[in-house]
Amino acid sequence: GSSTREAIAATVDRMARAARPGDTVFVVLIGHGASATGGARFNLRGPDLTAAEYAALLNRFAAQTVIFANTASSSGGFVQALSGRNRVVITATTTDGEKNQTRFGEFFAEGFGADGADGDKDGRVSVLEAFNWARTRVADSYKRDGQLLTEHALLDDNGDGKGAAAPGQPGADGALART
Repeated sequence: GSSTREAIAATVDRMARAARPGDTVFVVLIGHGASATGGARFNLRGPDLTAAEYAALLNRFAAQTVIFANTASSSGGFVQALSGRNRVVITATTTDGEKNQTRFGEFFAEGFGADGADGDKDGRVSVLEAFNWARTRVADSYKRDGQLLTEHALLDDNGDGKGAAAPGQPGADGALART
């Protein structure tokens, strides 16, 4: 379907009606973001959806675990807006000011099927492992191309509204994403 705010809201409504308690809902945004007017937003055909509007849509999943990955530029503002209980929030950038095209989404998707991404060797790639895989590959790609790193991914899954660039340490972000 078309990527409009109406179509996205209708899709979330269908998903919320079908979701059962304990289910996991995985939302990935691939595209371009902005922040010049009214806070962080994800660009769509027609009016964009802001981070606050995505948060309202995700509130329909109170009995589910939500994984929300915004792989777009200017995505950093989504961390604080979407942070909450039983939520993993991933952004390709630390702030709304990182406006260049991102590479994170390509590597994040690749991580779920990459042989070397399964860090704990348990036979599956967790969201945390895919995040770490992507973060490392992004930095490597900028270095290989002789360019200054212009995106710095974050992950928040402890509900404090502060993303971590290197999650996975005991007591820090990463515990939910590891599961």
